[in-house]
Parts: sequence; C-alpha cells; structure tokens
Amino acid sequence: MIDDFDAILDQRARELAVASDTAPPPPPVLVCTGRDGRWALPLAAVSRVEELPDWTPVPGWPPPILGLALVARRRVLLADLDGLAAGKAPRDAGRPGHAVLLRAVPAAVAVDRAEAVIGLGFPAALGDGMGVAAAADGTVLLDPDRLLEAMARRGAP
Repeated sequence: MIDDFDAILDQRARELAVASDTAPPPPPVLVCTGRDGRWALPLAAVSRVEELPDWTPVPGWPPPILGLALVARRRVLLADLDGLAAGKAPRDAGRPGHAVLLRAVPAAVAVDRAEAVIGLGFPAALGDGMGVAAAADGTVLLDPDRLLEAMARRGAP
C-alpha cells in the first residue's frame, strides 16, 4: 500500500515539474475584424470598446484618418484600422462597427467588430509594417505604438 502511495507521489512530482517548465500563457489580446482582415491589439493598450459613433471629417486630413469623434465622452482622433494596417480605402460613414479607444492618447480606431479577448499565441514574427506577428489563423498582432505613429503622420494636414 505504501509503495503505491510513493509511486503516486513520484508521478505527481514529475507532472508538476513538467508543468512548471512550460512557458507562461500569452498576454491577452483584443481580436477585431475588418473588411479583409483580423487584427489583434494587446489588451494593455486598449482602454474601452463601444459602438462606433458618428465622426466629423477634418478637411485636408488624408485617409485613413476619419476625423474627430466622441468616444467615452472624449473627443478623439478616429482612424480606420483597415486603412492604417492594410492600406484599404476608409470606411463609409454610417457603416456599423466598433470604436476601440486606445489607452496611450486620445485616439481610437474603427473596426467592423471587436470580437473577443483571448490569449492568442503568435508564433510567426513579421518584419515590416504595423504587424509584429501573425497567428496560424491569419490574425495579425498590431503594435499600438506603430499605429499611433501612423495616425500622427497621416493626421497632420
């Protein structure tokens, strides 16, 4: 009887040792869909998600900057995420979607849908653009700092 107990303890110790050698879970990301892509933003960079509000275009600001909008009762610069990340034409006014308010500055990105918060692993590193990595399903992890830099470059008349 004691021998069985010792064998069980030994087996459990081996299982715990293997479990402690595994990598920590990936940090959570907010997965969003656009017209032609799936994007992920680190959850630490996201302040809030809400229904996409109307916006006021600013003359002279090029796409993908949509204009100014009220998100979470704050006036923010609103950019189309598909336009920033993939060079797509900007979204039409009145098309439903979500506004993702970024934590760093008063800025938000418009997406078709903010889908879920998950711990998605990104094994394939990307070398250019705003994407830092890609998941097996094609979701591209975006660098929020690069997004903000692109908004600043394109937002100035």
